[in-house]
Amino acid sequence: MNEQPIPAYLNLVQSLLTCADGEEANLLSQNRELVDEGLVQTMVAVAQQYREAGRENEA
Repeated sequence: MNEQPIPAYLNLVQSLLTCADGEEANLLSQNRELVDEGLVQTMVAVAQQYREAGRENEA
């Protein structure tokens, strides 16, 4: 995992979940420094939390 702070990953995940359809690639491009194993691990953790909370559509 990169040394990026966890809040940066969480902010990017939240932005990806709430952005307009089709804007995901632009967000990822603007945040290339966060596109790494740490982001993937954060996405998996957030998806698991959503599943456990019954928010399957968002997971």
